[in-house]
Amino acid sequence: MPAGLHAAAVLALLLVVAMVRAEITSFCKCTCGPNSIILELTREGLSNLPLAQEPIDLDSLSPIACMNCTRALCSKANRDLCNDAGANEEITPLCFRKLLALQHTMNAAMASRPCVALPGKDMPF
Repeated sequence: MPAGLHAAAVLALLLVVAMVRAEITSFCKCTCGPNSIILELTREGLSNLPLAQEPIDLDSLSPIACMNCTRALCSKANRDLCNDAGANEEITPLCFRKLLALQHTMNAAMASRPCVALPGKDMPF
């Protein structure tokens, strides 16, 4: 098997394994004026918020993670979120999801590939 084809087969196998073990994690991006924070919407993530004005009541959370991404959660998570914002600024919550296991596997697979520089070209990183 040619080396390029072998590498592609290994990468494909890693992707299949990652998809089987992939974990979708939800996050909440809280924005107020120029400030923003990102909260991991898991019990572990919400139980460790150093700037929270009060502990988050984990028993009151919705089982649908994005339903917890609210203005109230954002303001509880960081009491100083709107400090530098204008008088009319409001907290804007935005929920998004990531496939964390797939991302870690892709990063590991890409890190193990040799990097080849082309003459006269800058490296992209």
